[in-house]
Order: sequence, then structure tokens, then C-alpha cells
Amino acid sequence: MDKETKETPLSVRREAIYTEGRLSYSESVGAWNLVRLKSELLHKLPKLKDKKANIKHRITYYFTYEELLNMLQEMKKSGDPLPLLLFFEEITNNS
Repeated sequence: MDKETKETPLSVRREAIYTEGRLSYSESVGAWNLVRLKSELLHKLPKLKDKKANIKHRITYYFTYEELLNMLQEMKKSGDPLPLLLFFEEITNNS
């Protein structure tokens, strides 16, 4: 990132958003790499729909609750918006 580029996190400062979805397999890439965002999230973060916006994502995985809590405390101190939590859950048939 050059010195002229500034990254600004998108944020929602209202009620919590809860949506569910599934990962999609991309034949052209040969990988499970597509996460579709539901309309509830797009309504809260309209910049995500702007095709001209230059938006990136960053995934951080913490291995302990302590690491996660420390990161959240630092974010709170610096006034950063809350992160979006993304959980991967295996779906099993109970038959």
C-alpha cells in the first residue's frame, strides 16, 4: 500500500445483522471460494454494491479467545468499527 492510499473499514452502527448462507464451488477456479452476501447485509453496507468502489477484505483467525479479546480491546481504544464475524458451520443430516 502506498502512502497516498487510505483504507477505511466499512461499518454498521445500528442493530446486529444475522444472515445465513452457504459457500459455493467455483468451477472455473476449482475451489470453494464464493461467499454470497445476503441483501440484509448489502442494505446496511450499500458501498458493497458500488461497482466502482475499491473494496478489499481481510480475514483474521485468532487461535485463542485471549488473542481475540485483546484485538477487540485495541479496536475499541482506537475507535475502529466492529468487525464482521463469519462462522463456518458443517451441515450434517440427522437421519
